[in-house]
Amino acid sequence: MKEEMKKYFDQLIEAWQGFNNSYPKVPWNDAVKPSIYEGEVDQDEYICWKPVEKNAIHDFRDIEQVVGVTFHKSIKDYFNSYWFAELSGFYKSYNIILEPVLPGIELNNFVAQLMGYKEVHEGKLDNIPLGVEGRNSFLVVVDNNTGIVKLEDFETGRYEVISDSIEQLISDIKLKG
Repeated sequence: MKEEMKKYFDQLIEAWQGFNNSYPKVPWNDAVKPSIYEGEVDQDEYICWKPVEKNAIHDFRDIEQVVGVTFHKSIKDYFNSYWFAELSGFYKSYNIILEPVLPGIELNNFVAQLMGYKEVHEGKLDNIPLGVEGRNSFLVVVDNNTGIVKLEDFETGRYEVISDSIEQLISDIKLKG
């Protein structure tokens, strides 16, 4: 997982350096510990960020106990690889936006989304939400048994397999469509 993420982040930083000679920018969030931020907040309330390899590993037991499920290893690896503010791009005909992993916020957003997802799926977590598809507002979910990545159309209840794994998805994401 770390290798695929590193390749993605290297491409992202290279693209931003070529575009405006800076790191990628995101809206400033004062709840985020500044370890991923570079420089100062600009006049539009944006700040540059860079990915930072994680050295503190979250074991997930506390979250698993609360939600009543053991997470697939790839989900744990995803959240334990890097701190980052954005991981998005194009995969096939899809605009994929995956969950950020922000220092200071830790897994708060993920847990909140997970609880809401569980509630509307009859208390089941067969799939774990990990992002969205930006064009159609489908959820990007990971099959919690197999690690296969799917798009979920909540309105129809249909799923489409898009990748064999999170790692494969990340390695195949392109920055431009």
